Amino acid sequence: MGLFIVKNLVDEMNGEIEIESELGYGTTFRVYFQKA
Repeated sequence: MGLFIVKNLVDEMNGEIEIESELGYGTTFRVYFQKA
């Protein structure tokens, strides 16, 4: 549910989510927004 909320907020602000996952090492989430 948490990622669902984050995705909705990022979409509302025209941002971008990048997800990188490697088995045995974990997952990295990057969230990008345009500068104001």
